[in-house]
Amino acid sequence: MGGYTSGDVSITVNKKDIAESEIPVPTFETVTIDEKTESKSAGDLLKNQLTEFNKSCEEWGTWAVSNDFKDELAAATKTVDLTFTANDNYTIDKEESFDKTVAVSVVQMATGVTIKAENEDALVIGTNSKKNKKTLTAEVTPDDVSNAEVEWKSSDESKVKVTPAKGNTAVITALGATDEEGVIITATAKDGSGKSAEYKAVVEEGVSASDFEFPGELDNLTYEGDGTLSDYYEDMLKTINSSTDKGVYSFKDDADVTAGEEKTA
Repeated sequence: MGGYTSGDVSITVNKKDIAESEIPVPTFETVTIDEKTESKSAGDLLKNQLTEFNKSCEEWGTWAVSNDFKDELAAATKTVDLTFTANDNYTIDKEESFDKTVAVSVVQMATGVTIKAENEDALVIGTNSKKNKKTLTAEVTPDDVSNAEVEWKSSDESKVKVTPAKGNTAVITALGATDEEGVIITATAKDGSGKSAEYKAVVEEGVSASDFEFPGELDNLTYEGDGTLSDYYEDMLKTINSSTDKGVYSFKDDADVTAGEEKTA
């Protein structure tokens, strides 16, 4: 019951008391933050839902957020405190207001994906190649994204195989040589945002010792006058190296060769 005085007339207003159980309590749809809604905070979107819900109970009063939550609600937010305040014509179980804690769900979608490689060298295949594998790491933004997992895919598994590893890493393995366009490795966010990144893996043909033809011994050399045996052996290696485009032979050390001494290349 309430009242007020106007001049010499005192007016008493009888408020209708209703049970708390008769007041509908808000339920919230999942608040999703993505590029379409990034201009608004999660808090703003939550308040918008509350404004719409209040239309269903405006006869009795209004719901409002009672705790001082930040407008940038994080994905970790699980509940929010609300207060229902009765209008001038009602009380709720003889009170002017009551509080409720309700569940909320905030989902931060991925806004971007990047791929970093352990090095920028081309992959190499060959009998003795140690460059036939490389580790890639995918990074999903923003930092508070709800689901940071990615799915890996190779555009040509016959040439470059991709194997998911710990966390958001993957190991790519060279199986066949490619042209300069390479094989495209894709990391796609699993949250349904459609965000992805690509990495071009180029595979070169490696060589092994069996690919070279090298005479087991160089010709015995006889010389007179100035010069050392090393000079002659260096000339011989230049001749051998000119016959291959797969690499270069060189002596294992820089010491001069003396007469009767063997030299290893």
